[in-house]
Amino acid sequence: MKKNRLLSALSALVAVPTLVLSLTGTAHAADGWQPTVDASDSGPGQTGVYCAETDGLVPLGYGCFVSYGEWFWLRDENANNSPVAISWLYESPDGDYRSGVIYNSLGKARGWTNLNKSFEENGRLTITVCEVTSIANETLSSGTCGVPHTDIPT
Repeated sequence: MKKNRLLSALSALVAVPTLVLSLTGTAHAADGWQPTVDASDSGPGQTGVYCAETDGLVPLGYGCFVSYGEWFWLRDENANNSPVAISWLYESPDGDYRSGVIYNSLGKARGWTNLNKSFEENGRLTITVCEVTSIANETLSSGTCGVPHTDIPT
């Protein structure tokens, strides 16, 4: 009986540091495909803003990143029922990479939408704006992707 309690106590001691390590690691569960939310502001502002747009004579959407506060802003410009998205790639100062897609499925009438992320300072970000082919299948319409905006400081 004492042996079972000792084994249970030792197991608990081993589990606690493992739990702490898993909570403090660099996992980024919030990356991947994420929807924007309706913004109460009228747009991304003027300072520290880096923007891109979809490809084509008439842009289907605009996307911006604001370094201060690490906000993504996205605006659908075409009432065609196809969402627009920012595909992003982040490189940390240590050379680790994260990536994801932020999409606006709220439509043109909604105006600017946004989403807040968190990045380590002194990293670099690349954003590309595209139309979404399918949110369920997580696919972008590559023919609509604009020129990537690269080397954005975080």
